[in-house]
Amino acid sequence: MLAWIIWTRCNQELHGYGRKDVIRSVQFAFNYIKEYKLAQESQVVNNKEEKRSGVGFLIRGHEGKVMGAMAVPLDGVSDPLLIEMPAIVKALKFSRDMSFGNVYVEGDALGVINRFGKVDLDLSSVGMVVDEGKRLVQ
Repeated sequence: MLAWIIWTRCNQELHGYGRKDVIRSVQFAFNYIKEYKLAQESQVVNNKEEKRSGVGFLIRGHEGKVMGAMAVPLDGVSDPLLIEMPAIVKALKFSRDMSFGNVYVEGDALGVINRFGKVDLDLSSVGMVVDEGKRLVQ
């Protein structure tokens, strides 16, 4: 976690957002871990028998402050790939509707995140959702 914070802070300084002190960076890391643990305990629900699930996302500004959050139920879906894709698209729509500028998407499902970066047409079961997400970031 601290390596990620250091990397992020270096990028922020490189792109002109100013230098952050070490104490603020460590405090941010502790708060981030606490929020992450809470999210893991309560945010994602996946009941495969009833095909009910839910996802949530959190949007932070360039200084790490929470700018928005949303939790969304997804009925009829139990496949993790089909759960993650709509969550990213909903977060992108939310960001667009709130007029947020540069948006960086992070997630714990690397295969899902990588699909948005591919140029080729995605013919998988989530291809249409991927295309919608790509249109949102253009």
